[in-house]
Amino acid sequence: MAINVSNQCNVQWLLLLVLLLTVSYGESRYSIPCTCRPIENPAALHTVPQLIRDQGYTVEVHNVTTRDGYILEMHRILPTNHKPKLQNPFLNSQSLEKESIGNLCHGKGGHVSFLMHGLLGSSSEFIMNSPDRALAYMMADAGWDVWMGNNRGNTYSRKHKNLDPDTDSKFWDFSWDTMGRYDLPAMLEYVRNHTGFSKIDFVGHSMGTRTFMAMMHYHPYIKSWINVMASLGPDVYINHMFEPAKTPLRLASIFEATITRTRGGEILESSLTADTCPVINSTIQFCKSNILQLVNSIRGAHIVEEFRPIIEAHNPAGSSIRSIAHYGQLLSSRGFTAYDYGRQRNLLEYGSVYAPELCLQRAQVPVALYWGEGDIISHPEDVKRLAAELPNVIVNHKVKYKEFGHLDFIWSKNATYIYYHLMRTFLNNACNNKLN
Repeated sequence: MAINVSNQCNVQWLLLLVLLLTVSYGESRYSIPCTCRPIENPAALHTVPQLIRDQGYTVEVHNVTTRDGYILEMHRILPTNHKPKLQNPFLNSQSLEKESIGNLCHGKGGHVSFLMHGLLGSSSEFIMNSPDRALAYMMADAGWDVWMGNNRGNTYSRKHKNLDPDTDSKFWDFSWDTMGRYDLPAMLEYVRNHTGFSKIDFVGHSMGTRTFMAMMHYHPYIKSWINVMASLGPDVYINHMFEPAKTPLRLASIFEATITRTRGGEILESSLTADTCPVINSTIQFCKSNILQLVNSIRGAHIVEEFRPIIEAHNPAGSSIRSIAHYGQLLSSRGFTAYDYGRQRNLLEYGSVYAPELCLQRAQVPVALYWGEGDIISHPEDVKRLAAELPNVIVNHKVKYKEFGHLDFIWSKNATYIYYHLMRTFLNNACNNKLN
């Protein structure tokens, strides 16, 4: 994979800049100078439910409380007869001319899908495009009851029964394996109870795969809840990740204590929740815009320009520094392990001085892997290792576009190609009675 060296340096230093800016702003996350510029697209500051309504869909907001007190917000798009400007290519399939996908197989009338975002993301990942190109809208148009989760600490899940995210550092005492242990089980259980469907079609982008696999380690019984788990750009293993992208992860691991001390543990919060000014701060906007452009210039991220301001407003959506530092630990261990707190706390958390390996053999659900040659995060070699270790891979699909990258799975104007294959996988397994 040939990549321009100057672009490598630019990506590395811009990613470092974002991390170091976060550290250097110190004790107050509201101390950034308020130098603002007008927002080109007023919808940039709309929330996910507002953006969904803007497209003419029916949306619901649901909240669920985890066993350890975090209050998570989920967004639901009901199945619809909505007619997008450009017809959903899946609905135009010759074999499905008269009947929507979701109503073909289940007597209850459709499927339930659950979409889970990646690191520093939110439910916005799946609607950052027009209805004919965004996964959540395509699935709703095809008859799915679509639910989108939000992990603790992002724009929509900054609530707790007892802790204040702005003043209590304990709120940010979590990593992505904590999300797999508490967040995903709570959200999936709520969806099953609310819809009456016992099985769910699950889609995870990037870290959405990682948290799913952590969930299966801690709660293997949940296999009975899942029809198919589809992974877009799986990042369970990251040993072969694009080298400049590794540096911020290692730095996050080094600076975790500093960021926790100065900022309480939160990092890269969304423009929708930051109070620096009534519109997006121009400095941060500049950084985000340039990172997106550089990613685009290297591999993938073929973004529809009208959605760029909205993407920049919603991403990153915030998380704990520990979630990022945990990636840095994995680079050192070259494995798939729980967060390493150190010997003393490891004993309290795990009953061992070592952080345990998360067992992929417990993920005994049908898994579909979708990956691309141009992915600088989920390298083909790491996906190959994942596929070899999972017990039930039913699809291992290489995207045909060589330039298709990590962010293309959620933002690209060409993403409909992969979504077509993904939904076909769900449908085939259901209709052939392989899973029910």
